[in-house]
Amino acid sequence: MNDYVDIAVGIILDGNRFLVEKRTGDNDIDPDLICLPGGHLDLNETLEECVKREMEEEFGIIINDPQFICKSPYIHSNGEKAMLHYFVIKKYHGEIKSTEASYVYWESNPNNLSTAVDREALSKLNL
Repeated sequence: MNDYVDIAVGIILDGNRFLVEKRTGDNDIDPDLICLPGGHLDLNETLEECVKREMEEEFGIIINDPQFICKSPYIHSNGEKAMLHYFVIKKYHGEIKSTEASYVYWESNPNNLSTAVDREALSKLNL
């Protein structure tokens, strides 16, 4: 599967709620989707380093002790093949603010997410 790009995805929890983002309509990849936040792995970066960096870049928060839960293949709307690596985040420092998405909010119903892979990852948490 070397033609897949690696993406680290953060499942930031607050009780039985999780943080989701509404992607912008002009985004090149998966515009307007409601999804769990994440981003592409940089060269010489571990997946844990990636999820920490992405949460800081996208939300301005510092996360502690992300726990890997699963990985799933996914094909983005632009045809890019990705391997999504999901991490649970129970603790963070800072105030969440959206820097890239249209908006972010706390959600409690996995069925409101746009992609089956995100819903499947959340199902492993028994929220």
